[in-house]
Amino acid sequence: MVDRWRVVNNLEIKKDNLVLKVRVSTIELSVCYEDDKYETMLFNDWSEVSLAGHFCERYKTKAEAMKNHIHIVDMITKGYFELEPTEYKIKIRGYE
Repeated sequence: MVDRWRVVNNLEIKKDNLVLKVRVSTIELSVCYEDDKYETMLFNDWSEVSLAGHFCERYKTKAEAMKNHIHIVDMITKGYFELEPTEYKIKIRGYE
């Protein structure tokens, strides 16, 4: 197994009477998409607000990835974000 570069920040943010735990994850991709080798995504642990798939940025260089990771963490920490409701959530009967 190859140990790829990654940086992770776990944040707790408060917005609209909600407390949301958010993980900002920037990684070196194992498969390049065009020329992009790095990716930042947001994840959370609150089932009512899913961030997976809603924020994804890709970068060509490690320096660009690190710079933007720091910027994203800073923007979230300072409250420069909005929570947009998810229109649909799929639940499969029999699987809770």
